[in-house]
Amino acid sequence: MHDALLARLDAAMAEIRAIRQDLDAITPRARFPDHVRAERQGRRWSQERLAEEAGIDHSLISRLEAGVRQPTRGAVTRLADAFALTGARRTRFFAAAGYLEEMP
Repeated sequence: MHDALLARLDAAMAEIRAIRQDLDAITPRARFPDHVRAERQGRRWSQERLAEEAGIDHSLISRLEAGVRQPTRGAVTRLADAFALTGARRTRFFAAAGYLEEMP
């Protein structure tokens, strides 16, 4: 009985992982806070430092990372520029925010 329950639990967890992957593909905005946080922490910047580098209010950084505020295209551009993102990393950053960067 114990083994059967563990097998059912494993199957349920696999299904949850698959659903999460599907949701990530459908709702990339949900991941934008993670992108901002990862880029910021990778540089060992505080939220205040990122706000300074991007020229935006530090409270916006906090709200973006918490996922309580959706970024404007302008804010995404300023953040991407502050992080010096280029190529595919920049494209993924914009896509996670729900935008496709305009091509020059």
